[in-house]
Amino acid sequence: MKDIFGTDGIQIFKNRASLSPRHLPDRLVGREKQVKELASLMRPVLHQGEPANVLISGIKGTGKTTIVRFILKQLSANIEKKDSSTVGRSARPARSYSRC
Repeated sequence: MKDIFGTDGIQIFKNRASLSPRHLPDRLVGREKQVKELASLMRPVLHQGEPANVLISGIKGTGKTTIVRFILKQLSANIEKKDSSTVGRSARPARSYSRC
């Protein structure tokens, strides 16, 4: 039987996974200011300090969760890099919480 869905090997998306709500892009277009602001508030964690408390609010679908996940991913990568060069102490924060 013929392909009843009519796909015949046609690929519509380059990366279908990018449509997932769990997808996190490598860069956030048009959000540089918000990323820098949040990163500056989280930077003390890299030096074993306390980060600032942050409340992010706004209407749904504006990228709040994506920005927070992006920052936490970058922060984790920096901590991992720092941990590999730190002897005898951990630069890892005790806990991070995000519910957006």
